[in-house]
Amino acid sequence: MYRLDPKNHQFLSNFFVFKANRDIKVLEDEATKTKELEELVKGHGEFGTAKSLHLSENIDGRYFYVTRYSDGKTLSESDDIEDYKKAARYLGLIHKEMRSNNGQITTKNDFIKRIEESFGESEKERIITNIDVVYDSIKGDLVFNRDSHPENWIISGERKVIAIDIEDKGYVNQFTDLVKISEYTNLYGDDYDKRKHIWDSYFEGYGKKQLSQKEIELSCLNATILKAFTFYSYAKNKGSETHESFRESTQQNIIDNAISSIQRIKEKYSTDYSESDWKKYSILHETLGSLKIHT
Repeated sequence: MYRLDPKNHQFLSNFFVFKANRDIKVLEDEATKTKELEELVKGHGEFGTAKSLHLSENIDGRYFYVTRYSDGKTLSESDDIEDYKKAARYLGLIHKEMRSNNGQITTKNDFIKRIEESFGESEKERIITNIDVVYDSIKGDLVFNRDSHPENWIISGERKVIAIDIEDKGYVNQFTDLVKISEYTNLYGDDYDKRKHIWDSYFEGYGKKQLSQKEIELSCLNATILKAFTFYSYAKNKGSETHESFRESTQQNIIDNAISSIQRIKEKYSTDYSESDWKKYSILHETLGSLKIHT
């Protein structure tokens, strides 16, 4: 996704955003979901979405999807917890109402494949052998994969949250999407009361809260550990395609937050896990520490 260079296209760059892909179906699905979301948020004054404008014919082997440029700052540029709560509430609504057209589900096997492609032999074995304790602790529903990281939300001048980049990536566990809002930032440090405000806001939008507060917290803490490894993998394999400053800061934030998550589990929920479970968490903690050194 890109804007035209403002130096050469000052007028057009303030109005249009372009996305290119060699597979027109990917762009058609995004256009469909963008229009669907636009209808969904009518009547929700605090929410908005990118305006879908045009899907081009084949141009030199690529197709182009054009949306209206959304003026404002990204969520990652905000230090206002109210913006994060609003984005979490919006995410809850999306998870409640939207469905994938492709039906693809992100599974543990997808995680293992990413780890195998991105890590050295020693790290790979340590992660894959011990990650089951993390997966077993994540409850919740399969929901539309919003890919809700902070660069995919714009905070407008009127404090409206604008959802951009509405790709149809299938289904994921709801907590692995939620923690992209709460844990890709360093705003909260070890303050889990502030995190609880984010989680509560999410369930305001989602409309149902069938899990206990303990299950929600453990799911979020463990999803954070999971996302630390997958984001490291993503940044390593696609770093050149990602905004560098966002990539570097997010990688550091999510690893720090994953280390804090393990410490939080140990401090608050030690009796919920066996000795063998703690050995697994300990190895994952050590592995995250080694990744932090190399970021």
